[in-house]
Amino acid sequence: MDTKRQEMSPRKSRLNPIKDVTFKFLVIGDYGVGKTAVVKMYTEGKFSSNYKTTIGADFSVKTILWDPSTRVRVQLWDIAGHERFNFMTRAYYKHA
Repeated sequence: MDTKRQEMSPRKSRLNPIKDVTFKFLVIGDYGVGKTAVVKMYTEGKFSSNYKTTIGADFSVKTILWDPSTRVRVQLWDIAGHERFNFMTRAYYKHA
């Protein structure tokens, strides 16, 4: 079995239904440490050295075809690291 998973859109059929699995990950930490950069690199394959403060949370998804019958959706929630947004961020922790 190939250890590297590929992104693609599998076709659904009655004989071989696709099982969808979703994982929700919170990316948390202090502000300015690179949480947003890691999320963007993983989901989009892009890096930017321009720093912009995340307000509240930012949401990204990567869909991976795990095997011919399983599609995995990885939700990455980039949570603001600055203390002034702490009152907002707890709501995003649900189902993580």
